Amino acid sequence: MRAPKVNPERLAREIGVEATGDASDALTLAAEAATEYIKRYRGDEKAWGADVEKGAYLLAANLYRDNASTGIAEGWETQGNPFARATDIRIEQLCRIGRFAPPKVG
Repeated sequence: MRAPKVNPERLAREIGVEATGDASDALTLAAEAATEYIKRYRGDEKAWGADVEKGAYLLAANLYRDNASTGIAEGWETQGNPFARATDIRIEQLCRIGRFAPPKVG
């Protein structure tokens, strides 16, 4: 079984950036934040399926891009909107969080 924790080096390859200097620190921070966020809702990362892992990488990529483009004002309809990224339906569906979380009974 592959290690599902978001890996900064793999994240860099997937989004096409060099993992050096400040970018390396930002990639590591985004990877750790995405891992912890998903763990909060989905539990131990050893139990993540491929769908949850993909959602975690999408979230980490969005966090990295938001950090790398601070101070840019964009409209609601753009990919750069932080609110739109925070509620990305693909991430919620893949990770089964937010609107797509299984109901809790009891």
